Amino acid sequence: MANAAKGWRLPCATPLHGTLLNWEGHTRGRTRQKWINLRSTPHRFDNGVVEWRGIATNITESKESEAELRGSRQQLAELSSHLEAAKEEERERISRDIHDELGSILVFLKIEAAQLAAKLPADATKLREKAHSIETLLGQAMSTASRVARELRPGILKEFGLPAAIECQAEDFSQRFGIPCRVQCDEDGIEPEPDTSLALFRIAQEALTNVAKHAHASLVVMRLSRESGNILLEIRDNGRGISQLDMQKPRSSDCGIRERVSSLGGEFAIGAAEHGGTHLVLRVPGIRPTNRPRKKKMQRKLF
Repeated sequence: MANAAKGWRLPCATPLHGTLLNWEGHTRGRTRQKWINLRSTPHRFDNGVVEWRGIATNITESKESEAELRGSRQQLAELSSHLEAAKEEERERISRDIHDELGSILVFLKIEAAQLAAKLPADATKLREKAHSIETLLGQAMSTASRVARELRPGILKEFGLPAAIECQAEDFSQRFGIPCRVQCDEDGIEPEPDTSLALFRIAQEALTNVAKHAHASLVVMRLSRESGNILLEIRDNGRGISQLDMQKPRSSDCGIRERVSSLGGEFAIGAAEHGGTHLVLRVPGIRPTNRPRKKKMQRKLF
């Protein structure tokens, strides 16, 4: 970088002696735009003339590096969004195959097993017990297939909205892991955009999975509400809590949640709850903001 010490003189009525001026701006060059950082202080003479003494630094390279870094981050965010969309499409396809094809086969097998059991002789007690055992296993397989299909692509989310989908997820969680999960929705009219609803559902799903795997909790409480135009989702448990070391792990699921919230333009926080356990809070806009290009501000003429 090229630095040049310079002095400027001009009459001025009200400068403060020794006040530091730190200014950045750009100029048009022949081949590329140049950025300059100006740091100077005023000095008043007895005749009333003020001299500005300072250094003008060429900061073009650092500004271009910052622009490249912002562009790289934007590309990574776009790639992450694309991958999430591709994953959702694949989940929807697998869910549809499980529901339509595998579900139909299991129903057919259960009907066949029931018909077979009905045709067994009355004295074939052991065979009847085996047939009923097969029917029970098929019923469990049908329930599991239905649950997996809901987790992959919750149809209730499209039909009844986010609050109903979260309540259904909480019920499945309680039945599967035996941990009570209470859901509180402050308003009935919480209907964010489809992408936002799906992201919040996935976050709730991932948070409950973390509770089941790591928290050793006996109670989970979820709250969905509106707050100053934003949608607020809170998840608390009374488990062992989460440490800073856990949150800093590269494969921590919190990183995935942060990425989802960031893509929605929201805020995310996780920490210890008041009475032990973990408290997760996230806020996302009710209406996603559009990315509009910012207008360049007119540079203020200094001299």
